[in-house]
Amino acid sequence: TSIMEDEIYMLRERKNYLRNHVNVKAFEKIKKPS
Repeated sequence: TSIMEDEIYMLRERKNYLRNHVNVKAFEKIKKPS
């Protein structure tokens, strides 16, 4: 079960990373008007 928990943890971390990355990109787009 520990391997399963590690995989779930990794997936959750990756999802959080992607969400933060998208937020940063959107924030940068808002910051500098095109």
